[in-house]
Amino acid sequence: MRRQLHGPLLALAPGGRSIVATMDARSIYERALARAAARVGGIEPLARRLGVPAARLTQWPPQQVQPDMAILLRLMEIVLDE
Repeated sequence: MRRQLHGPLLALAPGGRSIVATMDARSIYERALARAAARVGGIEPLARRLGVPAARLTQWPPQQVQPDMAILLRLMEIVLDE
């Protein structure tokens, strides 16, 4: 039985060995997007700040397994910038 810790990518295997667990990339992107948008006043201001159309932030193609990493990193900068 594997027990997932509340940390980002850590889980414990039987015997206490640490292993990397995968997280849902869509969930991470959506959370970062929501927090960044809240910090700057909404999706439109966020899109202007990032220099991308708002649709690019809110429409993630279903066939795409991971979000646009450049945008995700820029979102994280906004979220972490205090």
